Amino acid sequence: MQQIKPACTATTLLQQCRQQKQQQQQQKQQQQDEEEEGEEGEEEKVQQQQEEEEKEEKQQMQQQQQKERRLQQQKQQQLQQQQELPQLLQQQLLVLIFYALISDPFTQQQLQQQHNQFMQQQQHN
Repeated sequence: MQQIKPACTATTLLQQCRQQKQQQQQQKQQQQDEEEEGEEGEEEKVQQQQEEEEKEEKQQMQQQQQKERRLQQQKQQQLQQQQELPQLLQQQLLVLIFYALISDPFTQQQLQQQHNQFMQQQQHN
């Protein structure tokens, strides 16, 4: 049997202890790095969410503005139609009166007489 020297054992133990400390420090550093990366990843996710929310808000605002424009256009069209309606009714009424006068036998007779008088005056001139 071989005998282990105490000095050799102490050195070996010291080396093992140093290796363990070094491994622990490396593991700690690796854990910190992973946590930092995780935090950065979280920050990126939060930032992406904020950007998406801002995009959605912009889209909603644009849609709201378009709706308001359409409503404004509809109101203007209705107002214009309301203003044009009396004019149209007046024109239609005048046309109806005109046709009623023309189709009336008494009016036709008067128109014929006026026409004849006008033609006679033209012939004299």
